[in-house]
Amino acid sequence: MTTTSSELGDLWIKPHASYMSYFGGTSSANPIVAGATASLSGFAKAHNLILKPKELRRILVETGMPLANNDSAKVGTQPNLEKAFKKILLSEVEVPTVAVSRSTINAVVAHDTEVLYPISATSNQQGNVNWQWERISGDSRIFIKDSSAAETQVVIPKNLENVSTRFRVTATNSQGKKAGSDVEINVTSPKVTIVGTSIMESIHPLTLKASANFDQVVYNWSLSKDGQNVPKGINASGIIKSNLPAGDYIVKVEARSDKGQRHAQATHRVKITLDDLTGTPAWDKDKVYSTPCTEVRYNGSIWKNGWWTKNEAPDSESPWGVWRKKGSANMHAGC
Repeated sequence: MTTTSSELGDLWIKPHASYMSYFGGTSSANPIVAGATASLSGFAKAHNLILKPKELRRILVETGMPLANNDSAKVGTQPNLEKAFKKILLSEVEVPTVAVSRSTINAVVAHDTEVLYPISATSNQQGNVNWQWERISGDSRIFIKDSSAAETQVVIPKNLENVSTRFRVTATNSQGKKAGSDVEINVTSPKVTIVGTSIMESIHPLTLKASANFDQVVYNWSLSKDGQNVPKGINASGIIKSNLPAGDYIVKVEARSDKGQRHAQATHRVKITLDDLTGTPAWDKDKVYSTPCTEVRYNGSIWKNGWWTKNEAPDSESPWGVWRKKGSANMHAGC
């Protein structure tokens, strides 16, 4: 260690400015600097850091006390070991880790108001980081309510459809080390679908199910034929009543959130048939079917039983139940 200049510069002798009367200090190799260097090197090694001479000089210069007016004619920066030790310790601080409460938000837009989705970020250095949210791609109309908070909300303006955006949250600790995590926002419009068969025998009611892509939903069912509403043709649970005239019907369901923010509708065609004249009797829930391979009609198909049964609808079980559709690959072995 020959100088306190990290750029390897030399000091020059100026009269009456010597370190001692017999030592001018032009090399800066004085006991103070030499002792500080040895102490700093030992401290670094104790923390599993090996510092090169130039790195030691840089730390001493950055943490020491320079002379007034930067007078390089005198012995240079005076070491401050306390600050130097702290600088080494700070260099050991790890990069923070970041986790978000949800990496993807599949948002359903509202028709007449903005929608807020909560989002939060955490770090292993929770009390020692500053947070910053920023958009890195996608639709700029979607934004973060508080971009400098760990817990905030994603704001989805009304009437957006089929758009997406991506945000990144970054945690920066007091030493400037940072890490981040991304959140993908996908915005879709409210939708509802109807699930159920499209053929119904008049003597049996038919149950349909509705499924919406938003919560707190109320369904309103209606049934029409030839453009005319069928009063009480379908109830609030989606069950079409029995004994309706044969023909083609349209089922309509309207889905609406309980606060009216979201709504959607869907339709489903149903063909109602009368009992056919093939001689195959319709399934009767009150009848005992004790003989295997007995044929019955149900919802437009012929079914065969494999064992004794009563009040078990042919399509109410798994493919391996008592009733199996005629001609299917999983038909009972004895049939």
